[in-house]
Amino acid sequence: EQLALTRWLAGDTAGAEAAATDLEPHAWVSWLRATMCFMAGDTAGASAHARLAVELADGSNVTSAPGVSLLAALQLVSEGPTNAAPVAEAAYRTALEVGGRDLAAAAPVYGWCLLRLGATDEVAAVAEQIERTIGRHDRAARLHAALLRRAASAGSADATQRQRDERRVTDLRSTGMAPVERF
Repeated sequence: EQLALTRWLAGDTAGAEAAATDLEPHAWVSWLRATMCFMAGDTAGASAHARLAVELADGSNVTSAPGVSLLAALQLVSEGPTNAAPVAEAAYRTALEVGGRDLAAAAPVYGWCLLRLGATDEVAAVAEQIERTIGRHDRAARLHAALLRRAASAGSADATQRQRDERRVTDLRSTGMAPVERF
C-alpha cells in the first residue's frame, strides 16, 4: 500500500496502479484507486472506489474521512460547493481527531470547498492546520496547503503575501508532487 501511494505521489500513475493491483481490499487502496479514477476523469469509478473506501474503513487504521472527502470532491465538481462543503467538513472534522493520512486526504478537499464559497479566512485556517500537523513531515500535504494559500490570496490587495504564496508553491513544485496539483 505504501509503495502504491509513494509511486502515485511521484507522478508514476502506472506504477501506482501496478503496485495496488495485488493488494488486499483496504480502505487506503480503495481511496488511492478512487483518486486515480478522479484524476483520470472517471467519476463513476472514483465514486465506486470512494464508497468502498468508506465501507472498508475500520476506524483503527483508517477512518471513513478519506473516502468521504473524495465523495465530497466529486460533489464539488458536479454540484458545486454548497452541497459539497458540509460533506467535506464532516470528513475534515473526523480526520482532525486522528490526524495523519486521514487529515492529509480530507483537509485539502475541505479547503477547496471553502475557497469556492469565498471563505478565505477559513481556507487559511485549514492550510495552517495542515502545515502545523501533517505538513511538518509530509511534503505533499505542504504543497496542498501552499496551493490553498496561493488560491486564497489571489484576490488579495497584499502583493507581498501573493508573492510569498507563489514562491512557496514554486519551491514545493520542484519536489515532484505533480499528482497533488492535478487532484
